[in-house]
Amino acid sequence: MEPNLIGVVMCGGQSLRMGQDKGLLRQGNLAWVEIAMHKIESLEQVENVFVSINASQADQYQNVIPKPFLITDSIDLHGPLAGLLSVHKQFPDQNLLIMACDMVDIRVHTMKNLILHFSLPNEAVVYANNGEFEPLLGIYSAKGLSKIAGLLASNLLQKHSMKHVLETLQTVALPIPENTIHEFKNYNSAAELK
Repeated sequence: MEPNLIGVVMCGGQSLRMGQDKGLLRQGNLAWVEIAMHKIESLEQVENVFVSINASQADQYQNVIPKPFLITDSIDLHGPLAGLLSVHKQFPDQNLLIMACDMVDIRVHTMKNLILHFSLPNEAVVYANNGEFEPLLGIYSAKGLSKIAGLLASNLLQKHSMKHVLETLQTVALPIPENTIHEFKNYNSAAELK
């Protein structure tokens, strides 16, 4: 049976090196956040797509994305884990397919491959580049996120990095095929956009 998923575009970063909010950068007539949403929406296993933001971004994002699809960080943490667990808190029974807003080169086929390899009892599936996790494109199970939220609440989550989360969960790491490595480029500065 194919999994039902909630899609999440991760936009809550500070974009400090870029100097402007990466999710709101434009390619043609679309903001990067919209491009990511459209790609995830095209996957038939995804029921709905939401955008994870921090509180300071709410006003700007409401000009681009309807308010019901915005989920503001509600977990007292820094970094992507705050966004991931905030979405989990709202949808505790749903498996989440997440994608960083600046991974604009990811193709739908690459996301479909994640879905193909996601099955319980595994708690997460991501790609790995030379053994290093690519945590911001992946599927995180409701069960796995519940485990992480429990560890956090009990002060037993030693680190709050996504890498540590994936090491804590039962994670399937798919090697990135050679011909798709370019899709995983993160754009961190204006110079990289040229």
